[in-house]
Amino acid sequence: MCLLNSNLSTPGANLFVFCTLAGLHKDTSTQTHLTLIVDGASVDTFDWVPDVSSPAFQYQYPVLAAKGLENKDHAVKILSHRYAVNGEAVGSLILFDYALYK
Repeated sequence: MCLLNSNLSTPGANLFVFCTLAGLHKDTSTQTHLTLIVDGASVDTFDWVPDVSSPAFQYQYPVLAAKGLENKDHAVKILSHRYAVNGEAVGSLILFDYALYK
């Protein structure tokens, strides 16, 4: 499932994606499983599985990065992946904060 599909218009060689991560919350799925696609190629993945020691929320957490790209405009997608809970497919939680491109 594609959550964000945009063409970045600011040239740069590094891309960083920040999200809010959620800890355990009753009756709510809070796992996050993401892949960063730049110009059609997978460049980074991120997996977050909270446990009882996780804070309720972690804001502006760096989840994905692409470094050393060619200094030009890039087509960027952030993909969210489903995972199994008690044998059923559940969607990942993504709380997008911002992307930094430089």
